[in-house]
Amino acid sequence: MAISTPLSRRDYLKASLLASAGSLARVNRLTAATESVGRSGSHRGLINIFLVGGPSHIDTVDLKPDAPAEIRGSFQPIQTQLPGFSLCEHLPGLAQRMDRIAIIRSLRGGVEQHLSDLCVSGWPMSADGRRQGDHPAIGPAAAHLLGPVHPAVPPFVGIAPLVGTIGSNVGEPGVLGRGVSAFRPDSAAETVLDLSGLALPRMQDRRVLLSTIQDLRRDLEADPSQLGYDHHSRQAFELLTSRRVANALDLSREDPRLVARYGRGHPPADPAYAPYFMEQFLIARRLFEVGVRVVTIAFGLWDTHSHNFSDRQGHGLIYSLPRLDQGLSALIDDISARGLDQDLAVVVWGEFGRTPKINKDAGRDHWPAVSMAILAGGGFRTGQVIGSTDRWASSIVDRPIHYQNVFATLYQHLGIDPERTLLSDRLGRPLPLLEHREPIRELIG
Repeated sequence: MAISTPLSRRDYLKASLLASAGSLARVNRLTAATESVGRSGSHRGLINIFLVGGPSHIDTVDLKPDAPAEIRGSFQPIQTQLPGFSLCEHLPGLAQRMDRIAIIRSLRGGVEQHLSDLCVSGWPMSADGRRQGDHPAIGPAAAHLLGPVHPAVPPFVGIAPLVGTIGSNVGEPGVLGRGVSAFRPDSAAETVLDLSGLALPRMQDRRVLLSTIQDLRRDLEADPSQLGYDHHSRQAFELLTSRRVANALDLSREDPRLVARYGRGHPPADPAYAPYFMEQFLIARRLFEVGVRVVTIAFGLWDTHSHNFSDRQGHGLIYSLPRLDQGLSALIDDISARGLDQDLAVVVWGEFGRTPKINKDAGRDHWPAVSMAILAGGGFRTGQVIGSTDRWASSIVDRPIHYQNVFATLYQHLGIDPERTLLSDRLGRPLPLLEHREPIRELIG
């Protein structure tokens, strides 16, 4: 009869860490098994900001002050740095930084889907319910095609704190498989990165944990073969025990004055929706600096079927716009001051626009015919507005640009050729990244 000996606290921690590393190692092996394109030596990145619920184009970047009252609404235009172009009065920071942003007013390709799919991949959900039609989002695609910049840093991170039903997808891997899924610091498994608040069972004693990690490192360095410690296990263990990502998430290491410029989070009254998590903007920049290629975040609630112009418990544009203006303006200033504006691109958008006509509840409904996007950094040609709509902002009259053309531009920025790069579908057939593969000439020409 076998006699069982209770595990010591140190043995338990050691086993827990190895189990976690083993799980991540399996993900690393899946990633390696699907790689088909050589690694890139450069580090260019993307911060993809999804405005949850579909922002109103007519109340933000395409105001129509001469339209009837039931079209134009109550917001007033303010002049920007770009002569003859105005923005909403609640976006004064962006108006002052117009030389460092580009605005697309003629975005097409929207569909009647309250999902982030289009804004993370360029593809809507398919009729049979497959997210992004089984195509990969740009984050997993970059992870697959370019790989990690640093062995202890995941190439794709999703920090969107989405807890409701609207657009909870930060970017699915589709045909590429789970090996290139988003790393989610807000999930229970990944809190292992934060040694000051570790969530694994019985890990309250930091000193024991740190000592265990040091012992485990010595054991593995002495004889890694005993624990099956291959290349993928090493990558997993580096991620679990490295401080690179944990430090990037720790805003106490940042200048408090800069943190204040970005602002602090404030959740809306209804907990079923995403909070106005101001810290996301700064965390995204910090993650890029430690080696993350693509960061997807979500911000606010823009599904304003009612009280579009007022503050209804933190859901109206008069509440959302100033917070977007503050966070995005701080991010634009920050990446410029740090010399990151050539290597780090920023895109801000939603799944569709809103109806030109204001409804009976003082709101605007879904309007897939027209959407808008704001871009910064990336070495793009900024200080311009691309495209235009008719007198009521109901249809595109000049320079229609598909969501996928924006993604083609972003892929090219990351170092991925959107024209020639092919993946494989689940049957092994060639699968292009996009159908509309031409980058936007005004941004890169």
